[in-house]
Amino acid sequence: MQEKSIISLTFNLEAHSRFKFLRYTGFAIQNFFFKMLRDANVDLAKNLHDTSTIKPYSVSTLMNSVSGEPVYYGGGPGKYKFRINLLNSEYLNPLAIIRVIENEVILDNIRFSLNGMEVKVVSYNQLLNSELKDKFTLKFISPTCFKSELVYPKRVSGTSEKSVYEVRRKEGRAYQPIPNPNAMLRNLMRIWMKNYEIPKRGELEYMIDNDHIRVYEYPEGIKTVWAREGSRKNQQGFIGEVTFEVSEKALNSIGNIIAALIKMGEYSGTGIMRTAGLGQYKIIDGVK
Repeated sequence: MQEKSIISLTFNLEAHSRFKFLRYTGFAIQNFFFKMLRDANVDLAKNLHDTSTIKPYSVSTLMNSVSGEPVYYGGGPGKYKFRINLLNSEYLNPLAIIRVIENEVILDNIRFSLNGMEVKVVSYNQLLNSELKDKFTLKFISPTCFKSELVYPKRVSGTSEKSVYEVRRKEGRAYQPIPNPNAMLRNLMRIWMKNYEIPKRGELEYMIDNDHIRVYEYPEGIKTVWAREGSRKNQQGFIGEVTFEVSEKALNSIGNIIAALIKMGEYSGTGIMRTAGLGQYKIIDGVK
């Protein structure tokens, strides 16, 4: 397999006065990314924007550099940061992007001083050396939501206690703003395969589909929040810490692959609108 890498660009900013965004900051950062990309390569920017396939990038929400907490809409004078993650170093050349950056960053007409940038390179092969415990905890720091199949019980015969039901599926998908390890891992697997080959794919799919990775507990609870994109367009999602449990069978056979997907997800995000800063999480414990 040819070596490929994730390149993460961190922008260190400073605000000199209070500011207020009219929409969730991830959308403003996504817009900033495409402006840089258009300045570097207008055809690439158009193709990337218009494609309906899995996109090889993600951005974070704005983060407070001191507290480490996400900034959804506003804040005061101080230091902030955000990340742009390029999931395919061959497809997106970071040097072409970096050379168009000036000494300030403008997000939705709000000006920040640029105090420097950090570049981190992580190879997919390196991620496959990750280790997983039988329980791992993730802190979802921006609204996270998945699309899932519409399923329902259908009575096919009998009445009352003699009723016989089958599980039926409707066409289409439903939004699911709750932790769903199957949907999360399926999503991360698709992102990975778009950019790199994945080992033991069949075994991984079997373990996911047969619930070998389950929600164990919510250590401090989760809550539902909204990411506002416009006056009439908002996206619901959950935030908070979630602990997942991995079966012994899955841990022994594909533990490193699950760990690799989870670590990649710290860069890619997961779920819907991950390219605009939704679906971000931090690994708290259980993956290294």
